[in-house]
Amino acid sequence: MKICYLATASSRATKRWVEYFANKGHEIDLITFSYVNKAIRVPIPEKTYKNMKNVKLHKIRKRIYLDPISIYKIRKIINKIKPDILHAHQVTPYGVYGALSGFHPFIASPWGSDIATLPERSKILKFFVNFTLRRADLVNFYDKPTKERLIELGCDEQKLIFLNVTGVDTEKFSPQKRSKKLRKELGIEDSYSVLNARHLEPHYNVDVFIKAIPHVLKEIENIKFIVAGEGPEEEKLKELAKRLGVREYIVFLCGVPHEEMPKYLASVDVYVESMKGSDKAGGGMGTTVLEAMACGTPLLLSERTYLRKYGKTMDDLRWFHGLVYEPLNYKDMAKKIVELLKNRKLRKKLGRKSRKAAIEYGNWKKTAEEWEKIYYDLKP
Repeated sequence: MKICYLATASSRATKRWVEYFANKGHEIDLITFSYVNKAIRVPIPEKTYKNMKNVKLHKIRKRIYLDPISIYKIRKIINKIKPDILHAHQVTPYGVYGALSGFHPFIASPWGSDIATLPERSKILKFFVNFTLRRADLVNFYDKPTKERLIELGCDEQKLIFLNVTGVDTEKFSPQKRSKKLRKELGIEDSYSVLNARHLEPHYNVDVFIKAIPHVLKEIENIKFIVAGEGPEEEKLKELAKRLGVREYIVFLCGVPHEEMPKYLASVDVYVESMKGSDKAGGGMGTTVLEAMACGTPLLLSERTYLRKYGKTMDDLRWFHGLVYEPLNYKDMAKKIVELLKNRKLRKKLGRKSRKAAIEYGNWKKTAEEWEKIYYDLKP
C-alpha cells in the first residue's frame, strides 16, 4: 500500500509508525510541519527518515495555525503521490489539514489534548475539530470517556473504532529488565524508590512531586526519589529541594536515553505522574505510563475530574490499574505514595494487572497488525 501520514516527525511515536509499516514493505510518505508557528521550530530528525527504506519525508513550513499556502502544498503533495490511505495523527492541527485536503479514505487519530483541551480554547478551534471529525472516514478511541468526548465534539458514532495509537514493545519493557546493578548505582538496593520521568518544564508540574517528598518522609525515611527528566526547570527544582531540606533524598538523572528506560522503570517500586490530568475526556495514556505498566510497576496518576462519573478507580478506562491523587495536591500525592509503599501486596497486585493491561491494550506489535487490517479494509 501507499500510506500517507500527517504527523509530527520529531515524535517517537510517529517514528515507530513509519518504521513499522515501511519495514512491512508499504510505501510511506510523511508530511510534517517544520514550524509550529513563527517562533517555535520543531526539530526534525531528517537523517533518521532518509535512512529508512520506502520512506519519503515532506516538510511544510507552516507560519500560522491555518496557513492557506500550507493547505495548497499539502493538497498538491497528496494529489501527486495518490496514497491508498491518509492518516492524520492528532485531530488538530494535522487532522484539520487532512480534512481540508479533501482526500479519502481519511483517518483522524486523537492523541489527547487535541480533543481534551484545545477545542475549549476558542469557538474557531472547536469548529475545526468538529469539521475534521465529520470529514474523517474513521476515528479511533481508546477508552469509554474518549469515545463520549468524540461524540460530544460531533463525531458520528458509526465512524468510531476501539483501537489505540500508542503502543510499547512489551518484550523490551518488561519486569525482567529489573536491574540489581542499577539499583545499587541509584542507592536503592535496600530502600524504597519512587520515579518521575516527566520533562522538567512548568506544565509537567514536577515541583508538585518535589513538594510531596517532605510529607512522605514523615512516614517513611528509607526511600529515594528519582527524577529522570531534563529541562529548563532543573536548577529551579534542585533549589526547591534544598529549601525543603530533601535534596539528599533525590537523585536527579538529568535525562535518561530511551533505550535505557526499561531498566529504570522495572527497577523502582512506584511510578508517579506529576502532570495535572485534563478536565475533559480524551487524555488517554502517555507513552511513559504505558511503558511503566509493561514493566509491572505500580502507577500513581493525577485524577481526571471527568472520570468521577465513571467511578473513583477509573476502571472504565480499561487500561488503568493504580491509585489516583487530587490534581496538584502534593499532600494527597504523598499520602498515596505512602499507601503504595507500605502495602507490598497491593503493589504486586497492581503491577500484575498493569502488565496484563499493557499486553492486552498497549502491545505495539498487536496494535500495528490491527491497524494494518484496517488500512486494507479501507483501501479502495
